[in-house]
Amino acid sequence: MKKRGYYIVAAIAILFIGVNLYLLFKEDSKAERTVYVNEWSRVEGGDVIQTFETEGVALPDSEQYVYFDGQQGNMASFFVEEGDVITAGTPLFSYDTKELEEQKAAVEIETERLQDELKSIGLKISELKKIDNKAPSRNNNAQNSEVTVVVDISAIVKSNIEESIVVAEAEERKLEAELTVAKKKLAQLNERIGNATVYSEADGQIIRINEELTAPVITIASDNLVIEGILSEQQMKDVNVGQKVKLFSALHMQSYSAVISKINQYPKEAPSVGAEPIYSFMATLEEETAEDDLESDEIEEVSEDSSEQLDEKEIEEDNLFIGSNLEMNVIVEEAIAVPIISSDSALSASGKKYVYKLTANGVIERQEIKVGLTFEGDSEVKSGLIFNDVIATNPKAIQRN
Repeated sequence: MKKRGYYIVAAIAILFIGVNLYLLFKEDSKAERTVYVNEWSRVEGGDVIQTFETEGVALPDSEQYVYFDGQQGNMASFFVEEGDVITAGTPLFSYDTKELEEQKAAVEIETERLQDELKSIGLKISELKKIDNKAPSRNNNAQNSEVTVVVDISAIVKSNIEESIVVAEAEERKLEAELTVAKKKLAQLNERIGNATVYSEADGQIIRINEELTAPVITIASDNLVIEGILSEQQMKDVNVGQKVKLFSALHMQSYSAVISKINQYPKEAPSVGAEPIYSFMATLEEETAEDDLESDEIEEVSEDSSEQLDEKEIEEDNLFIGSNLEMNVIVEEAIAVPIISSDSALSASGKKYVYKLTANGVIERQEIKVGLTFEGDSEVKSGLIFNDVIATNPKAIQRN
């Protein structure tokens, strides 16, 4: 009987301990536990920016091609050389107009002849019309036989005059048509002579002149720059038009801002099995984006150590050149001024994220959170925590306590 009583007591003790252990380790249990946490952190505001690095080079954003038209005449001379920096309206080359001038002189002579003939025939028509108006008309009075004879002669003369006028007017119209053609041809020749000099339509730099006159005869690179960057196959899936790009020039010690404007979907080199494809993209520089990366104390050192003052020309050298190499940092995605925690501060369970949060009463609670953008150890908190909340930095240690 006594033995039976011991068994009952032991069973009750075991049951008590088991229930308490269950409550202690059960998820979401309200049972109080004492844990020792040495490392805490506050939820702070900041930025989470997902980026990748690549390299780029400054290129002209466009090229203007100038062509030689053999029908305009022979080449007379070039007015520019390779490497010249030009502006819109700069004369580039001219055609030889000697043949055109000879044609113009011949057409001018023809035009003067036609004008003289038109003047002459115009006077002839005027005289014939005067004679026609003076010729006596037919008299229908049959009682006077002498008058009847005069009327018959006048009718013949009047008919001949009228016929001459018709012929003269037809000749006048023909001459007028020929004069119109001659004037049109003269205008075309004047236009071709006036266009004998070809001018640049844009600012830029002469990068090629083909003196053999094969097309294009002159190539002009724009002085507006774009940045061509390279992409791996992995980076291609993250890049999109409109993404921001941070640039850095080690030569000028300056940073620049740009925006991706074009992505080339075809590799730079012909694809082949086993070869890593390399793609390219274009980024357009934003205006007035250069930021001086030299610290003020460094600038003071330069001023003290240098005996010569920087002039305006030296300052302008901070501008990028065609061919300048740049470090590129492409911003894939960003969350600005959001609550941030260390990615190691959160635990995953059943597809959810949790942190251990310290309440105002000094009690540790397991708090479910939703995270947004995560990059390089930082996570954006979308819900579950606010600024200045205190959380454990090593939640796995709490789990072991």
